Amino acid sequence: MKKTVKIGLITICVVIGVIATIFYTMKPLDVDTMITETQDVYDYIEEDGTIISDHTVAVTPMANATVTEVLVKNGDNVESGQPLITLDADAVKVQMDQLSHQMTAVSEEKNLSLTGLKYQMRQERLTIAKLEADMVYAKESFEQSEALFQTGAISETAYKAAKQTYEDWQNSLDQANARLASLNAQYNQMLEANGNRSVLEAQLEALKLNLSYATVTAKASGVLTNFDVNVGDFVTSAMPIGEIIDPTAYKVLTYVLTEDAYNLEPGQEVVLEIKRNGEDITYEGTIYTVEPTVEETVSALGLVEKRVKVYIDASELSDVVKIGYDVNVKFISEVQLDVIAIPKTAVFYQADNAYVFKNVGGKAVMTEIKTSMDTDALIVVSSGLEAGDEIVKNYKIAGIENGKRIK
Repeated sequence: MKKTVKIGLITICVVIGVIATIFYTMKPLDVDTMITETQDVYDYIEEDGTIISDHTVAVTPMANATVTEVLVKNGDNVESGQPLITLDADAVKVQMDQLSHQMTAVSEEKNLSLTGLKYQMRQERLTIAKLEADMVYAKESFEQSEALFQTGAISETAYKAAKQTYEDWQNSLDQANARLASLNAQYNQMLEANGNRSVLEAQLEALKLNLSYATVTAKASGVLTNFDVNVGDFVTSAMPIGEIIDPTAYKVLTYVLTEDAYNLEPGQEVVLEIKRNGEDITYEGTIYTVEPTVEETVSALGLVEKRVKVYIDASELSDVVKIGYDVNVKFISEVQLDVIAIPKTAVFYQADNAYVFKNVGGKAVMTEIKTSMDTDALIVVSSGLEAGDEIVKNYKIAGIENGKRIK
């Protein structure tokens, strides 16, 4: 009796196990599926980039001097012509005062010389006037003596004496006129000539220019960077003290491997990624310039690589980044339009063939597919699936197999 009961219990357990197995096998597997549809798929190559400015103006003093006042600070927005620092100009001012005094002395000396010449010219004119009056008498005496000599009334000696007297007076008058002409020429020459004053005036203008250099101003409008100047610092005309960048002319500079640079051209769109508050935020960018030459760079692993310098227009970033920020640059390396693309987690391989589980009548049917392109997350299907097919998104789900009922 006990043996019969034991066999019966075993039989019941086996039946229950078989029923449970059949129930489990027939129970649909709960899976995550998706409906395939066509889309445009892009594959990218990624490089590290740095924000730079396409328009940078150096701030360079025009004089060698000590800083007496700093009017701005690094990072300020400045306008073209705005004073940035002032330099010590006391020595220049002292030289300008000295030159002014010298110019005054030269002017006074010139005026004194002109006054002396005027006096000499006036005296010479009085002498000429007297000689001209005496000449009238001398000429009359000579003419009378000449008439008397022709009639024999006077001797030849007396005639020659009268003639000599007339000629002496004429010579005296000529000499006086010559002296007056010489004085007049000296006066005019001194009146027009600047002499030492011209040299002094040129030196004064040069000092005025140096004085204008005492205020260092912005040569452009923008953001002041790399500016670290303090009162008491000595600056020179050979050393820039800062830069002014145009915040609206931001560019991204990156280096691309030569094998990836063949298809890059100005105008092509790129994706720019910046990490903000722990989140990757994307922006649109456009290739601005692809340099025609190759540069050798050293990778993080110490490998020498040949790369091409690429500039990217990043105007959209002007409000969210600053010069020197890091940017992830994604260049489009391949594009397939209006294709079926599915997650990589849906594809599995057997004997080098690709498969997915497709929902056919509520069952997971292993379906072979052909692929044409892989990205980080997607696989493009060239055959085996059509738009509207339902597939299992993750082939690794426990319990899935060919023919398994799914829901």
